[in-house]
Amino acid sequence: HKSKYEPINLGKNKDNEEVSIHNGKFGYYIKIGDKNKKLSGKYVSKVKELTIEEINSMVFYPLKLCSIDKKDITLNYGKYGLYIRFNDKNYKIDKKNYSKFENNTFTQEDIDKILK
Repeated sequence: HKSKYEPINLGKNKDNEEVSIHNGKFGYYIKIGDKNKKLSGKYVSKVKELTIEEINSMVFYPLKLCSIDKKDITLNYGKYGLYIRFNDKNYKIDKKNYSKFENNTFTQEDIDKILK
């Protein structure tokens, strides 16, 4: 199947893998190294402006942090930045705490403070 347009090459990610955006038979997808990931609808409208940082966020998140009462707590990246999702609710993370979550140095106490 021929692509509807030339791939958009974004360079290499933090793992030194080539990252590009393609338009295939079933719509847009991201190619990272030899893996493909479907591009979700909210990003399709700005496909030509996507950055490698945004692509990394799409691939990395959601990330399961832990569980409480058999309900997952996940770290997500959205339009307004990082947030935690638990029990069908979103909890904003203060930007001063981003590095703890991005570098995986957060504690259960950090999570508890956000959920309160």
